[in-house]
Amino acid sequence: MVLAQQEHLFQLLNSLLPTAIAPQDKFDARHFQRDRIFTPQLLTFTTLYLVCDQNNFGYKHILETLWKKMGELAMVPPATAAPQKSSFCKARRKLPAKYVHDMFRQAVERSEQMEPQRLWKGHRLFATDGMKVSLPSSAELKAHFGCPQNDTGEAHYPQALLSELFNVLTDEVYDYTLSPCTTGEREQALLHLKRLRAGDVGLHDRNYPSYEMFWEYQKRKIHFVMRMPLAPWKIVEDFLASGAVDRCVKLNMPASAHKFYKDDPTVPKHMTVRLVRVTLPTGETEVLVTSLLNRKLYPTKAMQELYILRWPIEEGNKSLKCHQAMEKFHAKDVNGIMQEVHAHYLLMALTRLMMLQATLVARTPEQYYGLSYKSAADFVSNDLVVLILSTAPVRKKRVLHEVLLMIARVYEKPRYNRSYPRWSRSSWRKYRQRYARTPA
Repeated sequence: MVLAQQEHLFQLLNSLLPTAIAPQDKFDARHFQRDRIFTPQLLTFTTLYLVCDQNNFGYKHILETLWKKMGELAMVPPATAAPQKSSFCKARRKLPAKYVHDMFRQAVERSEQMEPQRLWKGHRLFATDGMKVSLPSSAELKAHFGCPQNDTGEAHYPQALLSELFNVLTDEVYDYTLSPCTTGEREQALLHLKRLRAGDVGLHDRNYPSYEMFWEYQKRKIHFVMRMPLAPWKIVEDFLASGAVDRCVKLNMPASAHKFYKDDPTVPKHMTVRLVRVTLPTGETEVLVTSLLNRKLYPTKAMQELYILRWPIEEGNKSLKCHQAMEKFHAKDVNGIMQEVHAHYLLMALTRLMMLQATLVARTPEQYYGLSYKSAADFVSNDLVVLILSTAPVRKKRVLHEVLLMIARVYEKPRYNRSYPRWSRSSWRKYRQRYARTPA
């Protein structure tokens, strides 16, 4: 079985890169007509290779490093000079970002076929979360994504909202969107529903609960568990006042939902949901709302423990922003930004896929959660040229096996229920203004 799984992974690496750009996807019919250095295959790979060094270097350094490794694989003559950075910059503008995204989708689909099914009481568990991503300053990015507003007006740098659909049992991203900074998180969460199927369970933080969200989940037969804000929901206030721990209540359609669904008579005027009280170790109280109404199948204690499983999406966001340094963009146009975002998620998908495979090679599936993502991403990045570009199957399989073993060796037993106080990472200023200046 392990050898068959490695063969599937080997086939994915061989077929990952696109061989051509479809005529309807080209920005200009003249693109990719002549025999150039940057073919669609090499261009998409170089875009992926671009984000593998945490974006610490410029185009020229990355091209020189890549050409040196390609020379070692006899893909280019030894000591061949790398292309100029301007050539790569111009070539990137011709590559539609969707081709990098298609590689991500291919990796996710293959992982669904390869990895063992991980379920909670027979359900797949998905969390959705959004985070703001700072972008380089350019007129095109400001016009497309917008700038956040602050006390003095508009900020200097544009921002985007990055929304994710995350499988919390396999630590894999299944879907994501990058939208203007003024876009609502609920709006993007609804777009992720097309990636879910009936019987899945969605976990959401307190920014998401609304009648519209509840109905959109229920009509697709997808379950939800959401943390409720303690105000201004009347059903939550009444539930807390009653002292109950677990109760099913009737939720009436609010006026905002009436307006939203005025042309849809199929939407019910009320629905039944279940409220569960959770008391944190700090003494604070949380309330969860869910469509899992059966207390025998889903006891109160199980529901109280379920929401904690949402935490891996926060760790995934940390990996993107800290370990992979997503916000260190090279491009200053929308297509280039989308290329790099897709490349970051592609690197994450390949790394997670190899981590899951590493547990089958040298560990047990339960030990997957103790593997280091940061180390695994570094191991994959270091040998990415061989793993994807090499045409020597014997060498590629050997390097693939070596990478899986290295990933499996960096293991630390998970330590659950740890808690540390939050602290600010803002820079300390030696000379800090102690009082507001008054105008003369």
